Formats: sequence, structure tokens, C-alpha cells
Amino acid sequence: MPKPPKISISFREEFLPLYDWLKSRDNISAYICQLVVADMQNGVHSDDFEAKVETILLKLLKNRNLIEQGDGIKVERDKLESLSNDEKDLINSLF
Repeated sequence: MPKPPKISISFREEFLPLYDWLKSRDNISAYICQLVVADMQNGVHSDDFEAKVETILLKLLKNRNLIEQGDGIKVERDKLESLSNDEKDLINSLF
């Protein structure tokens, strides 16, 4: 029976606590494989998340009758002033 493929993982010093935690698992290989499968099924990546946030913000801006021009957005001053403080805080926290 052929041997299964192997991967070697190195841990930088800053990740030594993760390494120590992984050593406490019964089956490190199975644990890592389960994490990778879950990530593949969920399709969660930081790039995807940023794209979703941008899409949501564009929809919000369009719904607030802000004018989209070319590849940017021209914000009418009176429309910007009509945003609630919570909406402004949310936008500021994202950028």
C-alpha cells in the first residue's frame, strides 16, 4: 500500500503557542484536514469578505441616492449630511 502524501509545517516563534496547542490534539493531521475542508466549503477568504463589504456599501450608497460616476462615487454634500451617526461610524470603522 503506498504511503500517503506528507506536508511539513514550520512555525515561526510568534506561532509557537499554536504549535503547542496542536501537539495536544489526538490527530493533528485529521484536525488540520477538517479545518481545510471547512474553509473550502465555506469559501471564506479575506478577499471575498472585502468584496462583499464593498458590494454592500455600494448598495447602501445607491439606496441613499448618492450618485455613482465612473469608477468612483460623487457624494452630494446634503446626501452625506443625511447619513445617521451610526451609518457614518460604520463606514469609518470599515476604512
